[in-house]
Amino acid sequence: MHVRLVAKVVLMGKFYTDDQIQEAIAALERYSPGIWENMKNSARIRDPLNEEQEIALTAIVRVLTIILPNVSFVAEAEDKEEARTRLSLDLGRAVRAAIAAEDRPGSASPSKKD
Repeated sequence: MHVRLVAKVVLMGKFYTDDQIQEAIAALERYSPGIWENMKNSARIRDPLNEEQEIALTAIVRVLTIILPNVSFVAEAEDKEEARTRLSLDLGRAVRAAIAAEDRPGSASPSKKD
């Protein structure tokens, strides 16, 4: 499962703990298997100009919109919109940290180990 691959990366959450970010990623993966890899692949795209890339980004946004409000600590937050926004920011940081870890010289990309 892709979620385990994230556990190897220090996620550097600003608002939430690594465990909370992992919980959110697991919820995303349960709803849409492979979304974590899609998020990393989309983050590597500089200018999503082609239709396939735009469709992929739209699908990611849709899943985030559906799932993040239902993650336990977001659903229980006093200000749910702020909690969802902060989680989105931390997920972005997690994606960038995972990409950086994979792109380090001498480190094998988890997707390349399969």
